[in-house]
Amino acid sequence: MESQIPDQQDLALTLKQFTYDSALEANELRLLQPDGVHEGHLSFRLIHVARTEARLYTAISYTWGDENESEPILLNGQLFYIRPNLWSCLYHIGRAARNSSWRYLWVDAICINQDDIAERNSQVREMDQTYCRALYVSVWLGLGAQSHPSTTSAQAGQGNPFDWRDSIADLASHSYWTRKWTIQEFMLGRCIEVYPGDNRRVDWEVFHHEMYSRLSDRLRMISFNSFAAAPFLMARTDNLYPFTYHSLHVLIEKHCRTACKDPRDAVFALLGLVPHEERRLLIKFFPDYNIPEHHVRIIAVAHCRQNPKSRVWAYSREFFQGLGVEDDSEMARIWRRSEKFNYLDDRPSGQMLEVLRLHDQLEKHGVLFTEDWQDTSSEKGHSVLSRVTQFLLDIVGSSYPSP
Repeated sequence: MESQIPDQQDLALTLKQFTYDSALEANELRLLQPDGVHEGHLSFRLIHVARTEARLYTAISYTWGDENESEPILLNGQLFYIRPNLWSCLYHIGRAARNSSWRYLWVDAICINQDDIAERNSQVREMDQTYCRALYVSVWLGLGAQSHPSTTSAQAGQGNPFDWRDSIADLASHSYWTRKWTIQEFMLGRCIEVYPGDNRRVDWEVFHHEMYSRLSDRLRMISFNSFAAAPFLMARTDNLYPFTYHSLHVLIEKHCRTACKDPRDAVFALLGLVPHEERRLLIKFFPDYNIPEHHVRIIAVAHCRQNPKSRVWAYSREFFQGLGVEDDSEMARIWRRSEKFNYLDDRPSGQMLEVLRLHDQLEKHGVLFTEDWQDTSSEKGHSVLSRVTQFLLDIVGSSYPSP
């Protein structure tokens, strides 16, 4: 018997708020099993499994959106709030589960405890495996401009249907294709199914053919590359897929116009597409959501500078744009800081991050990272040395005067 959910106004009074019972290890994941998807209400069982035992699941690839978590669902009979776009996604894809070869769903906003940074770090580190090993990756493109029912309405999904083929230009410009995380999710999936509106499912081969042919035929006067979906269409073709990995600097530049909510994801979201030998160097630091965003940028730049296969310069504008840096002075600052950071040092990452924090304090005290401080005989060098000494005295709380 399907779970019953009270009216939304009674939820807070009748249901207990959901809490995660335990943290996930890197070799584990949570999956959603549809328990009741009807009359505009959603109910799921959230199960905890070893990655090696996770088989028949689809990994959802979607955009979070800017809305608050306002829409209620049930997880194991308890109340959980999600964003409207995800609610619509789970409603329609959940209904499609009845006729699918997969039986479970994986979605980051629910299957990872977003409030547990340690769990987020370990799960994001394995994100490429989550999508690689999924039976399908389900791409949710939303309901289209002609069909946007209220997510809390009992008539959800019963708006006026639209023909996705007639909306192909809009779908090719959908915000999905502009997000940093969707690159990895889309590229690593073994089988892609697209949901271009309500619960209809379209195989990627059909969607790819329709989008490519219709855009080419009907929009000859517009550059095909002007559509956000173009890189995805060209990347997943018979002669280019499976995906070939690229160095971090290439990925950052190639996807410099994509966006992410958390600036650190400009790097973290691409890690699954980096060659394994290069990634072994990066995982010493990444992903770690405890690291400040400017330190993530400094480490990423230091990594690319010290990688003999990378060609990154102080004013590689597309590279810095990909890191979320547009200002010339900030580009110069990060470049200068990265030059003084020995990325390949054998010391533990914790000690090296302490060095970055120390550099923050030196910078705060006006100590620029130039060669001036090494020449204490010069007036400029003596001035820099004075500020360094004062900084060190401030740390130990000494009252001794600076030189």
